[in-house]
Amino acid sequence: MTLGEAIRYYREENSISQASLAQKLHTSQMGVSRLEANQDIRMTKALAESIVGLLGENQVYAIDDESKNLAQVKKLFKMPYEEKTVANYRQIQKECAAALTAVTRSWSREAVVQRQGIESLECANDEKRWYLDICLNRGSDSVLRPRLAEGIGLAAMKPSINKYSMIRCVGGATEPEPSEAVTTEPGPFGAINCWDNLNFDVSILYFDLQKKKFIAEDDICVHYDGRGFFDLAVPDRAEAAATAYSRWKTSMK
Repeated sequence: MTLGEAIRYYREENSISQASLAQKLHTSQMGVSRLEANQDIRMTKALAESIVGLLGENQVYAIDDESKNLAQVKKLFKMPYEEKTVANYRQIQKECAAALTAVTRSWSREAVVQRQGIESLECANDEKRWYLDICLNRGSDSVLRPRLAEGIGLAAMKPSINKYSMIRCVGGATEPEPSEAVTTEPGPFGAINCWDNLNFDVSILYFDLQKKKFIAEDDICVHYDGRGFFDLAVPDRAEAAATAYSRWKTSMK
């Protein structure tokens, strides 16, 4: 049995649609379709772990080794976080969630912030969804560009995402050495324009581990026409969106 056959068998045995399975795997319906058809798909650690969680580790390791996408699933699943790293991520995730909740509480419609896995958050405001990806990587901007691209690719596979932000932590124990110092001034990713055709907003958020707040944001790709998170150009939503947007940006000053 191939990986695709195993996934399809699970779905049919449980009488669920590809759309419902996509939600379980945190991917898109197209992603499920490609998996079931044994076609190449961008495999991430989160997706690999979701697949193993769905089928069970024993079932995954019983699948034909030549199965498409299986090698990547096994490779990514075999990279568990160390206990200290997990604790660090969870603490930072909790602090980021608290900071975001505090800011959105002042909006006309309070947003709901939920923790996803150990590395990410999701902020929902009515039908608007904002996916935030926590990054503890040390390194230069050139090293982190592939990390950002991977995050954008993952967000693109999720249904109805209006904004993706990579959270870059500064200060505290995870701060890079002086030779690798990370600037908190907007701009390092600002020159990127190859993602301008995305259907959702993209930004880099800087979270100060000492102040426990977001201190800066680099907007890389922004839409105000209904595709993005803040609908500043949508007549019936512009006023509320402008207030929320202003309070969000002002909170980082």
